[in-house]
Amino acid sequence: MREQLRDPAEAIVAPIAERAHADGTLRADLDAKDLLIALRTIAGLVGTPTLTPGDVTRHVDVILRGLRP
Repeated sequence: MREQLRDPAEAIVAPIAERAHADGTLRADLDAKDLLIALRTIAGLVGTPTLTPGDVTRHVDVILRGLRP
């Protein structure tokens, strides 16, 4: 099932990655697949009962900072 969704999801996110590359807000070595991995990671954090909202915010910040040049 994941394999069936991967290509369409990458096609949806690819223009976002391209725009972010063009305006310099996404590291040049990252692509749509990397953005999808970051989004899945963030989604997993939100549902983790052992994390406080502050923990989630901190981890999301770390992930987002890692995407920047």
